[in-house]
Amino acid sequence: MFFSERFNVDAELIKAYGAVDLSLVCDIPLFIDPMLIFNSDKKEYQALHQEIIRYFHFLYQKSRNVLSAKEISAWFNFSEVPNNWLGYSLFGNKGLALGKKYADFLYRNVEFIINTHNVSKSQHIEKVMLLYEGSGKDKISDLTVNLIKGFLCEYTESFATQYISPQLCRSLPVENAYFNYTTESFVSKEYVLPFVNNEKD
Repeated sequence: MFFSERFNVDAELIKAYGAVDLSLVCDIPLFIDPMLIFNSDKKEYQALHQEIIRYFHFLYQKSRNVLSAKEISAWFNFSEVPNNWLGYSLFGNKGLALGKKYADFLYRNVEFIINTHNVSKSQHIEKVMLLYEGSGKDKISDLTVNLIKGFLCEYTESFATQYISPQLCRSLPVENAYFNYTTESFVSKEYVLPFVNNEKD
């Protein structure tokens, strides 16, 4: 079943909006590339890329200190966002998160990588993602989605409130929607989003 079928929306309308008519049965092999965001002519996408860069600079600054396991988990650990239905899962939409191993790698190496490879002198600090063993487009996409989650929710909410029946949407709390640099923590926020529950708990 595709998104258009479940939510009674014309597939061409979804395409015209700039979105993808996703499968709600399993992930589809599409990924979000931060370099494509950077190279976009759209100012809103360029602003998103700047936010990605800003967060990696934040991690770089924090990595220069001795952090507790709780701090490393809070700032360096990124979970998979299954609700975008992007990736490699053949059944459902729950793939593998980046997890603690990646968080520890990023914490231990981000300062060395940036200083050694002059990454901080370019506009592409997110290149550090490429240096993790086992990193690929799926994991880079997962990390990118985590850092632009608020934008993706707003984008979806705008479409949903215009074109989808209110009976098929819910006001849902989204964890880690954006990062608050004053409190140095991820903040949750509610969005009106299309709702479907395809998997058994």
